[in-house]
Amino acid sequence: MKIKQNDKRKILTQLLKPVAAIAAALLVGAVLILYAGANPVTAYKSLLAGAFGSFYNFTEVLVKASPLWLAGLGVALSFKAGIFNVGAEGQIMMGALATAWIGVVLGNLPMVILLPVTMLAAVLAGGIWASIPGMMKAKLGVDEIITTIMFNYIATWVVSYFVTGPLKDPAGVNPQTAELGAGAQLPILVKATRLHAGLIVTLILIVVMYFVIKKSTFGYKVRLLGSSLSVARASGVNVPLTLITTMIISGGLSGLAGMMEISGLHHRLLNSFSPGYGFTAVVVALLGNLNPLAVFVSGFFFAAMTVGANEMQRSAAIPTSLISVIQGLIVFFVLISEVKHFPIPRIFTSKRENREVTE
Repeated sequence: MKIKQNDKRKILTQLLKPVAAIAAALLVGAVLILYAGANPVTAYKSLLAGAFGSFYNFTEVLVKASPLWLAGLGVALSFKAGIFNVGAEGQIMMGALATAWIGVVLGNLPMVILLPVTMLAAVLAGGIWASIPGMMKAKLGVDEIITTIMFNYIATWVVSYFVTGPLKDPAGVNPQTAELGAGAQLPILVKATRLHAGLIVTLILIVVMYFVIKKSTFGYKVRLLGSSLSVARASGVNVPLTLITTMIISGGLSGLAGMMEISGLHHRLLNSFSPGYGFTAVVVALLGNLNPLAVFVSGFFFAAMTVGANEMQRSAAIPTSLISVIQGLIVFFVLISEVKHFPIPRIFTSKRENREVTE
């Protein structure tokens, strides 16, 4: 009975921590709004109205949430294994690049063939891109934080090269590719909105990843690896293989997020198509306590803030950059609340643990 009571207390604590972090961030945001000479109540009301004031606005929240959910799932999986994959942004870009390449070069193929091929190419591109830091970590003991950050910058320049060079639209002047073939474009779910079929795939993957992490043998290995490297090795877990596999799946999910942005919204690869989904995904994963179902809630919350920010700027004259400040504050308060549990010290002792991984 005592164990059950302790479990309930632990669950309640884990639920209250992100709520408290959000409340604290909104409170600090209210102080900043007051300092700017505006009314916080009016500002936050306009924020809600911008996100949920109409059906179209609500669909926009879902559109913005989809890439956050996918990339957030990928980040949550890697963090669950104790692997700090902060390269989701680069993996999104590589998935988008693969989408554009297939969608333009094979654009005449029918949707029943082209769309699955495009999705597979994006998953492979993101997974392969993430596997390189994963292999460097597993085989050479190279810190994955450094390599994944570096790969974000490399991906940015790779995309820039292709949209201004080999894949540039010959009929256009802007740095972008030609329009994807019709078969590579995700169908719209609701007329007069931008809500596309990628939402269905995303929701299915949220449920799948929950069972993978919580119920599967692979998920058990991931959790074991994240809790203790020595225990994982003693339990017979192939640490390098599990590490690399985790990075491939993590990158594949982010690559799929890039595909859905290009195939569902822009229908062509643009030089700066992502507003930083990969970086926000880290916040989404942390706020969701690395739980796929909680990532769904946190991703929806961040998407609502992003969509509502424009209305807040129009109605209350509060710059949209305040939302970025609030998001940063949420991260700060989440990390403060998890200081005893979140493996921050491992970042600073990574050389020792990196050597252990390769042993």
